[in-house]
Amino acid sequence: MYKLDSDSISKYNYSLKVVNLLESLKVEEQYIQSITKEPESLIDIACKQYGQRLLTNISDELYHFFLELTRRTLELLIDENLNKYGSEMFEKIKERILSNNTLFKSFANTVEHSVKDKQL
Repeated sequence: MYKLDSDSISKYNYSLKVVNLLESLKVEEQYIQSITKEPESLIDIACKQYGQRLLTNISDELYHFFLELTRRTLELLIDENLNKYGSEMFEKIKERILSNNTLFKSFANTVEHSVKDKQL
């Protein structure tokens, strides 16, 4: 902090950026926790933090999107599809998921709301 050589100044400026980033993440985390209607969705993230606080809490909308994505994917991971597609099962499931307009619109809306929230 008190050295004036370029390396020390660079390290000091970098540490300030890190502190500012951590503060913004803390504010975002508190905001998500205050507006969530599903606090249990944040419990798993909190348990995995291990004091480092490096994981990001997600909005309820994104949580529901991933639940729906997981549900639809698991519905396709069945023995019948394994027998039908064999080693190409992953590609076939990926095609079905990516061509699902409902999921696509849900994801697009989630991203749009997230961007709007950050602009406010």
